[in-house]
Amino acid sequence: MTRRGDCIIGINASVGARALGEALGSLLQQDSAVVIIELRCSNVVDWVLCRGSHRLRLRDERRIIIRKSRFVDDATLCIEANKAARDLDRRLIKRLQHGEPLLMKVIVLDVGSICLGSSGPRKEDTTCT
Repeated sequence: MTRRGDCIIGINASVGARALGEALGSLLQQDSAVVIIELRCSNVVDWVLCRGSHRLRLRDERRIIIRKSRFVDDATLCIEANKAARDLDRRLIKRLQHGEPLLMKVIVLDVGSICLGSSGPRKEDTTCT
């Protein structure tokens, strides 16, 4: 890691983007996917919101990268993130600096298949596409 590696919060990962599996990968590769990343270290949790893309390759065996930009390479998990490493809870970063393990949970919502309707009694049945 170099001094300029200020966007890096985790090293020595046990898995890379390739290990996410086909089901999760196909969800992430939808342009309509909204991705919620939960980062947990001990009792400190932070969340990052980002987007999926049909351009994601998810082939890297050692790295997972969450990007604020739209740049994609083999390690890119998602793009257009609302946070960079410098925006994360500093308590989380401090624990990582002391060698505590990082747990990352990936939640994917395909908003292209969500149907919003009004509540209350309806006179007719509504179907969503």
